Amino acid sequence: MKGIKFLLVLVLVLVCMPLSACAGQSVYTGPWSGQVIDAESKQPIEGAAVVAIWYKYYATPAGDVGNYLDTAEVVTDKDGKFLLPSKKFLNVPLLRESGAPHFYIFKPGYGSYPEYRVSPKTSTKSLKGFFEKTTVVELPKTKDLKERGNVYTSINGDIQQIHASDFFKIKRTLKLINEEAKYLGYRPRYENFKE
Repeated sequence: MKGIKFLLVLVLVLVCMPLSACAGQSVYTGPWSGQVIDAESKQPIEGAAVVAIWYKYYATPAGDVGNYLDTAEVVTDKDGKFLLPSKKFLNVPLLRESGAPHFYIFKPGYGSYPEYRVSPKTSTKSLKGFFEKTTVVELPKTKDLKERGNVYTSINGDIQQIHASDFFKIKRTLKLINEEAKYLGYRPRYENFKE
């Protein structure tokens, strides 16, 4: 009986020690930077909203499960450039980890990132190291009202991943979406969130 108790205690210690050694690690991610330009003219796009969304991932027997963690927004300057500062998250390896953010870029009259971009050619919203060095994003102008409506629908779907309680963090994006809604003849959805 003493042998079984000793074995159980030993197993418990061996399992818990590695977890306690790394539990509660603060992890900084970023900063991220980029430049947004017109795909045809190669001129900078000023005033585009750049939204980053982070997720926390939990390990489960069926695989990792991601849930919304946080969001941040910046706006491109006159040179089309943006800089999103570093963020700090508490990670508990194996139990909860945050990864690189997913990026969304929107400016009325243009295709949005990532769905409508011309470049970069990557097919994912979040890559390790992506935007950690200045990345140039080329957005095409929308061709007609139908395409503009499709972009409007797409960006609305993208931001629905953000908890409504954090919408105050993306006021510029919501303002641009409202402007686009009015242009398209739709009722603005985010009137309560003024810049």
